[in-house]
Amino acid sequence: MNDDIFNTPQTSLAKRKVLTRSDSEESISKIEDRGNEDRSLKRKYSKSVRCNDELQQLNFRIKQIHNDVEKYFKRLSKKMKGMKNSILYDLNKKGEAVKSTIAINLASAPGES
Repeated sequence: MNDDIFNTPQTSLAKRKVLTRSDSEESISKIEDRGNEDRSLKRKYSKSVRCNDELQQLNFRIKQIHNDVEKYFKRLSKKMKGMKNSILYDLNKKGEAVKSTIAINLASAPGES
C-alpha cells in the first residue's frame, strides 16, 4: 500500500519538478557558458570582419598605387624614348655636319686632289 502512495500522479509530478529544477540549474550554467562562448565568438568574428575589411581596403589601395606606378613608368618610358630619338636625331645632324666639314676640309687641303 505504501507503494501506491508514492506512485500517485501528484508525487511523480513533484519528482519531475525537482529533477527539472536541478536539471534547469545545470542547463542554466551551460547556457551561461554558451553565452560567454557566443560573446567571445562574436568578438572574434567582428574582429575578423574588421580585419577583412581593412585588408580589402589595403588591397584596393595597393592596386591603385600599382596602377599609378605603371602609368608613371609608361609616361617616363615615352619621354625617354622621345629623348633618345631626339638625341639620335641631334647626333645624326651633328654627324652629317662633321662629315660635310671633313669633306670640305679634305677638298680644300693643299697638295691633294
